[in-house]
Amino acid sequence: LQTRGIASGVVHSSKSIWHDPHLQSLGMIEEVERPISGKKGNMRPELGLSGERSPTRPAPTLGQHNKWAFGELLAHSTDEIEALERDQVIGTDPLTTRV
Repeated sequence: LQTRGIASGVVHSSKSIWHDPHLQSLGMIEEVERPISGKKGNMRPELGLSGERSPTRPAPTLGQHNKWAFGELLAHSTDEIEALERDQVIGTDPLTTRV
């Protein structure tokens, strides 16, 4: 396709992308330490706004920011947040049964 002037490239599976030598040479793949699962591959954005790459960090864990969001952002009291946790409206563990 490329020899005919048609833009094309490799289509990766979700597993093969982490081992692509070209992406690795560009520094697009970086290992990030995650709180629960340890080191995992992470795709870096190609460029930051200043032309330099921004540091990569893991996605938040489930409920990691609950106290901030419900307390500071939404102005719920500690008692209200604890009630939401007790009633399993919010939490840090995935539900094991369907709601």
